[in-house]
Amino acid sequence: MRRIARVLIVGGGSSGWMTAAYLQQQLGTEVQITLIEASDIPIIGVGESTNAVMFHFARALGLDEKSLLRASNGAFKVGIRFCNFNRQGGVFYHPFGLPSGDGMFKPHAERLHAPFQFAERGNEFVRKAGHAYQLDAGLFGEYLKIRSRHKGVRHVVDRIERVERDESGQIARLHTVGSGPLEADLYVDCSGFGSLLLDKALQEPFISVNHQLLNDRAIAARVQYVDKDRELRTVTNCVGVSSGWVWEIPLWSRIGTGYVYSSAYLSQTDAEAEFRTYLGEQRVKDVEFNHIRIRAGRHERAWVGNCVAIGISYGFLEPLESTGLSLTQLMIFDLAAALAADGSSVARSTFNRRQAELFDTTKDFILAHYVLTSRDDTPYWRHIKYDCPIPDSLNDILMEARQKRYALIEGQVNKFYAALNWNLILSGMGWFDGAEPPKAPMPPAAAALHATFLKEHIYDGDYQEPQSVGHRGPVTLPSWAPTWM
Repeated sequence: MRRIARVLIVGGGSSGWMTAAYLQQQLGTEVQITLIEASDIPIIGVGESTNAVMFHFARALGLDEKSLLRASNGAFKVGIRFCNFNRQGGVFYHPFGLPSGDGMFKPHAERLHAPFQFAERGNEFVRKAGHAYQLDAGLFGEYLKIRSRHKGVRHVVDRIERVERDESGQIARLHTVGSGPLEADLYVDCSGFGSLLLDKALQEPFISVNHQLLNDRAIAARVQYVDKDRELRTVTNCVGVSSGWVWEIPLWSRIGTGYVYSSAYLSQTDAEAEFRTYLGEQRVKDVEFNHIRIRAGRHERAWVGNCVAIGISYGFLEPLESTGLSLTQLMIFDLAAALAADGSSVARSTFNRRQAELFDTTKDFILAHYVLTSRDDTPYWRHIKYDCPIPDSLNDILMEARQKRYALIEGQVNKFYAALNWNLILSGMGWFDGAEPPKAPMPPAAAALHATFLKEHIYDGDYQEPQSVGHRGPVTLPSWAPTWM
C-alpha cells in the first residue's frame, strides 16, 4: 500500500468525528484528514451509555472531563444494572473497576466489588471507582467536530452520488453533488448501518447473528425527569420485558430511553404500546418515538484494500452492554497503530483478525445474558430458554466456568471482556450453584448524591444544553470550550 497522505472519512456523527479527532492527533500534519457528511445539522441523541474504554479514549485525546460532560449533557456511570433477565424481579449488576473481594465462581459476585457499593450508595464514586459516562452521542460528536475542525480537519458538507472503483477493485474516488470528485489514499467508512463503502460499494459479505441475538428492532425516546434526585442514577438500567428489554440512561437534563425487541414476537404497534405503558402515558403524551431497524452481525473483513469501516459500518451488536462506542474506539486505536506501522497487507490482516475476534467474543458475552435465563413466561423468553442455539465457543466457556476456571478466556488475546467480567454475568444469571439473583429496588440515595455532585462540580448551576445550527463557516468556539481548543 502506498504511503498514506490523504484520509477521507465518510460520515459524521460520533464515529466519524471520533475517528477524525484521534487520527488527526496521532498522524499529525503530514496527513490531510477530510470528513464528508451529508448535513452538518447536529443530531440530538436520546442518550448513549458507555463503559470504561470511553474514559481512556477521552484521556488519550486530552479531553477535559468537565468540558466533555457539559458539552454532551453527560453524567457519570459506574456500572450496569440488569433486572428481569435471569427471572422476573431478579437483579444483578455489572460494575466497573477492580474487585475488592474474592467473588470468583460465587453467587451474587458483584456485591463483593467496590463499584457495586458506589452504585448503591453513590458517594465518592468519581475518584474511587472505575467510571464511564452517560452522554448524548449527537452532542458528543458535535463537541469533537468543533475540536477537530479547529485543529485542521477539513470538513465537507455534501452528498455522495457515486463511488468509483479502479481496475483492481479498490475505491478510486467519490463523486459528490456539489464538491466534485474527492480522492484519498485511505477511505474510512463511518456511514453507519448504510455502510456506503464497505457494504454497498465493495460488497464485502455480511455475517448475520440475528439467529442468536433475536432483537432486530428498537424504539428510542427522550423523556423528562419527574424526580431528578431519585432518577439521576450512576448506572444504566436494563429491564427485561415481554419481547426484549428497556434501557434507561440518565443524562443531566433528561433521560434517554428505548425498547430493544424482536419483530418475530412483537409488531411495531404493539411494541410502542407496551413501551408507552412501561413509561407511563402521562409521561410520554408529548414524546416522539423513533423506530430503528437493527442488523446484528459484522462483515467478514473491516479493512478491504484502501477502505476500512469503523463502527456500525463494519458491524453492530445490540446495545445491552454499552459496547457500541467502545468497540468503535478500540477500532480507532487499532487503525491509528496500523497506519503508524505502515498500513501494509500484514497490518491489515492483523487488524481484520483482531476486529473479528473482538466482535465474536463480545457477541458470546452478550448472548450469555439471555440463554441462561429461567424465564419462560412469554413466547420470546421461551424461545431463548429452550430453542436459542448456543455456539460451541460460548458453551465451552460455560462448561469451564462450572469447573471453576476461565482458561479459555484468559487464553484469548483479542477479547473485549476478561474473566472477571464473565464471572459477574454468569454469577448474576445464576450459573453458579443455581442461585437466583435477589430482588432489589433501585437505591434512591445514590441518585441524590450523584445529582448533587454533578450540580456542584460539573454544571455549576448555570448549564444550558448546547445548541447549534451547523458549522459550515469559520469555527467559533463555544462558551464551554477549554483552553486546549
